[in-house]
Amino acid sequence: MIALLLAAIGLYGVVAQGVLHRTRELAVRSALGATPKGLVSLVIGDGMRIAGVGAVVGVVAGAVALKLLQSQFDGVLVGDARGAAVAVAVGVVCVAMVGACWVPARRAGRMNPGEALRCD
Repeated sequence: MIALLLAAIGLYGVVAQGVLHRTRELAVRSALGATPKGLVSLVIGDGMRIAGVGAVVGVVAGAVALKLLQSQFDGVLVGDARGAAVAVAVGVVCVAMVGACWVPARRAGRMNPGEALRCD
C-alpha cells in the first residue's frame, strides 16, 4: 500500500507538471471552443496512454527477468508469477493513474483561457 501511495504521488507530480507545461496549448484549445469535459478527457487520455505503455513495458520486462532468474537459480519456476497477480498489479496502477490524472485534468478544465495566455 505504501508503494502504491508513493507511485500515485509520483504519477500525480509527473502529470501535473505535464499539464503545467501544456497550459498555453490547453488555453488555446479552450479559446477555440474545447469544452472543459473535452480538456479533462484529453489530459486523462494522455495519462492513460502513458500508463498503458508503462504496463506493457513492465510486463515484458518482468517476463524477461523471470526467464533470466529461472535460468540462473534452481527452484524459480515460470509459474511462480501468477498471471492474475500481474493483472491485478497493472489494474491497480492504472486506477492510481486515473486518480493521479483527475486533479490536474479538472484544473485544466476550469482554467480561464485569457488569464492562461496572458500569464506567459
